[in-house]
This record gives sequence, structure tokens and C-alpha cells, in this order.
Amino acid sequence: MSISKRLKLSMVMITCVTVVFTTLLSFLLYFYFSYQDLKANTNNSLDRSASLVENKINEIDILTEKIQFYSKSTYDLMTDLKKYSTENSDYSKNDLYYTGQEIKDIFKTLMYRMEDVNFMAIILPNGSIISYSNTQKDFISFYNPLRSLWYNQALEKAGDLSISIIPNNSIITDSEDEQVLLFSRCLYDFYSKNLLGTIVVSCEPDFFNFMTNDFPDKVIDFQLKDIDSNESLFQKNTDSNLTSTTTISKNINTNRQPLSLSVQIDNSQYYQLFTALIIGNMFILSITFIFIYLSASRYAQNFSLPIIQLAKTMKERAKDNDILSQSKIAEEERNDEIGILYSQYRQMLSTIDNHLIDQINYEQSLLKAELNVYKNQIDSHFLYNTLESINSLAEIKNIPEISNMTLALSSMFRYASNGFNNEATLEQELKNVSDYLIIQRIRFQRQIDFMNLITNDELYHAIIPKITLQPLVENAIFHGLNRGGIRGKIRIFANLRQNALIIRIFDDGLGIDPNHLNVLSNDLANATKLVRERENHIGLINIQARIKNYYGDDYGLSIYSNQNKGTLVILKLPFIKEE
Repeated sequence: MSISKRLKLSMVMITCVTVVFTTLLSFLLYFYFSYQDLKANTNNSLDRSASLVENKINEIDILTEKIQFYSKSTYDLMTDLKKYSTENSDYSKNDLYYTGQEIKDIFKTLMYRMEDVNFMAIILPNGSIISYSNTQKDFISFYNPLRSLWYNQALEKAGDLSISIIPNNSIITDSEDEQVLLFSRCLYDFYSKNLLGTIVVSCEPDFFNFMTNDFPDKVIDFQLKDIDSNESLFQKNTDSNLTSTTTISKNINTNRQPLSLSVQIDNSQYYQLFTALIIGNMFILSITFIFIYLSASRYAQNFSLPIIQLAKTMKERAKDNDILSQSKIAEEERNDEIGILYSQYRQMLSTIDNHLIDQINYEQSLLKAELNVYKNQIDSHFLYNTLESINSLAEIKNIPEISNMTLALSSMFRYASNGFNNEATLEQELKNVSDYLIIQRIRFQRQIDFMNLITNDELYHAIIPKITLQPLVENAIFHGLNRGGIRGKIRIFANLRQNALIIRIFDDGLGIDPNHLNVLSNDLANATKLVRERENHIGLINIQARIKNYYGDDYGLSIYSNQNKGTLVILKLPFIKEE
């Protein structure tokens, strides 16, 4: 696709996306704030309804307690019911008749002006029912409630109020195809704890209908549910065809029989508004698209024509010269943006060339530095077997110097030829130095005064390049102590500084001539270059090249020396602790 077409397409897309984004953002903000307001109003109404429901349940609770503790000068309900307890069956029909009349009088008094209550009853422990009704509704004849689910739920409450719903009514007269809402409470003797009877209050199915009042218009479904049994005690749905709703719920009556009061919010109006916005937005986009396309075509032609001409020129030169040479590009003398493009392209080619050269040099120096470490490795099995044979002969001949030397040499070769693992811990490096010193002490037949003054145990687990310290100690012996010809001290220190590991190796030997020290410092500064150009070079150059290739120019070797006073080599490495 040409740049002109891309520019036109980009302008059209940017404009269209902006219009769509603005429209959607406006709708989302409207939806969010209006929905939050609706949700807040719904929560407030839900709180009020929850309070009313609890008050209504409290009224029934108080009503059953009034029945339980009802007494007058000539009659006490709890005392009278004791004759019907499970442990007492010594009563006559006259007793039952008399009790029924007294209980009905109590119910008649308490049910005055209670429009929502259909009837009240007391079920005796043997299943007999004594009831009173203001309406035509009552338990059907010969109904035995003792095996009913609602009755057993009341027994489980052990004296607390129980709320039950019977979805398919088959126990109440004159209420076919209606749900039955029952409130029940078991009565127990205070002393013997025997069951005396069960109070039942039957209410209209729309007993909780009051809770649907004072809600926003978009609230379309109400439900009161028993949390434990998952039974719906009350449900009212004003529109069952809606699919886009949000449910808000609140738990009530938690200290007795936990109930869940929930409502559903109708979101369909928002989706209808969103559909209308989409249709309007499509119309606006169509008009905008035509206008922007015409404007973009004109603008793109004026803007992209010079770039197209530049691309054509570069393509023609590529055919003639295979690549665009920097000299050819530099010949284009222009002061406008096109001239800048020519100049920047030439600089880009130069940068790529330099980068490729640096990358190749880096890879070569890294490879050569690694090869310099391992080029003297030989067949390890042959070498180890040979050294073990020498050690065995030395032990047989009782020549400990040869035995110690071969063991130390074997340990050094094993360490150096341990695969292509380029790193080791500081502790392993110091062990390699110790093996090296064993060989040199036997070789020069004198004690070399070497001391490890590293006191921080944590540093021994630091990771450093392999075979780094031994060449530095070797330089101190051969150059500082004149191949062991003079007595001197070699000390090694280490510490942490700003998350860098600083290792110092000091000898108080001959020191380095200032001119030679200057040459050596320059060689260290150019170590990564020299390691590629020289076939033979000192170990310091190889160590410096490896460190800079591994960790960068911030790390490496530094040498300080005073002639006839000694030399200090400082090795700076990143502090990487062994895992």
C-alpha cells in the first residue's frame, strides 16, 4: 500500500475511532453514574423493606409469645396444655372441648383487626388441631401434621419462630392453587422440657407484598428466600421476559431464621439507549467518513508526493548499485525535509555498519578470550592417570614433595578442565591459588609468604570468572618477588562497595617501572581489541578482556605500583552470590 493511501486511511481511521470512542465513553459515563444512582436508591429502598419485613416478622413473633403466655384469672394456657403432653394421655373429651373453647377465645381476641392472618391453630403433641379462623380457610379435616416438613422444621427450631412455605397447597381449605405461608412456634414445659403443643399462624400468600412499595421503577423482581432451605417465601416478578438484569440482595432476620431479600434491576432501557446511540453514531460516521476522506485525499496528495518521489529515486539507485552507497546519498543537496531524510538515511547506514563491525569484533574477542583459557587443556583422563601414577610412585619411594606436587597439579588441572564452565566461586578460586602455591613452594624450595585476609564469609560465595586469581598471584611471584628470588609478602583482600566486589592483591616486591606501568595501563584499556590482534599476550590482558566481555566496561583490572615498594592489583566485579 502506498504512503498516500496509508495516510488517507490513517486520517479516516483516527477520526472514526475518535468519534466512536467519544460516543462510547459518553454512554459509559452516563450508564455508570445513572446506574450508581439507581443502585443507591435501590439499596436505600431495600434497607427500608428489610426493616419492614423484620418488623412484620417481629409482630408475628410477639403474637405467638402472647399466645404462649396468655392467662386470666380462671385459665392459664401453659398449665392447661400440660395434660396433653407426650408423657400424659389422661384427659377426656370434655377436657379437650373445654381447652378448645378457651384457645379459640384467645385466638379471637388476638386476631382482631389482623387482616393478613387467615387462621390460628395449636397442634397438640398427638396431632390434634385446635384452630380458629376469621375466613373460610382452615386445615382440612383429618389432616395430621406430625409428618409434614413444616412441622418438623418447627421442631428443629426448638421454641423459636419458624417460617415455612407450602408451594402446592393440599392442607388448607378454600385456597387451591395458592401458596400457604405458615408461622409456627413449639411450646415446651419450662421444667420438664416436654412438648406441649405447636402454635401455627397462617397468613395470606401476599403477606410480604408491602415490601415492593417505594422502589424505583426499574426494579422488576422481588424475592424473599430462606437461606438454609433455599425456599422462596415470597416472589413477585413484574416482567418475566427481561434477560438483562442485575440482582441486589440483603440478609435479614439472621439471629433467628436467616432470610435473603433480593431485587432485580431492569437494564433493558440502557441497552435500548445504547442501540439508539449506535444507530445515530453509524449515521454520523457515514457523513464524517465522506468528509474526512475527501479532505484526507487532498492533504495526502500534497504531503506524500515529495516522499513518493524520494522513494522512487532510492529504488532506481538500488537497481543500479545493489545498495544505496553513502557517497551517492550525500550528493543530494536539499534543505527541506527530503534533504533531512537523505542525510538521516546515510547516517543510518553508517551506524549499521559500525554496529556490525563492533558486534563482530566483540564476538571474536569473546571467542578468543575463551579459547585462551582452554587452549592448553588436554585429555583429562590421560593426565589424571599419569599424575596418579607419579603420586603412587612418590608415596612408594617416600618422597612427599613429589606426592604433594602431583596432587596439587592434578587438582589444578581438574579445576581448569572442568567442562566449559566459565565461572566459579571465590572460595574455589582461592583453593586453586592454594594448589598453585604448593607447587611453587616446592619448586623454589622456600616458603612464600602468602596470606588470605578475607574475613567476610559471605564473599566466599561470590561468583567470579574462572582462573582469574591464580594468574594475578603468579604475576606477583614472578615479577614482584623475582621468581621467588627475594623474600616478600603477598596479601589478598576483598570487600563490597556499592554492590560491587572489590578484590585487592598486594605484594611488597620490586614494583613496576613507571614507563612499563603506563604501557601496561594502556594495554588494559584496549584489552578487548588487543586480545584479537595479538597471538601472544600476557595473562592480564586476557583476564581484562574476559571481564569486560562478561560484565561491561564498568568492571575490570586496575594496577598501581611504586618501584622497589610493591604493586597493588585491584579487581572490580559485580557482586553475584551463588544460588
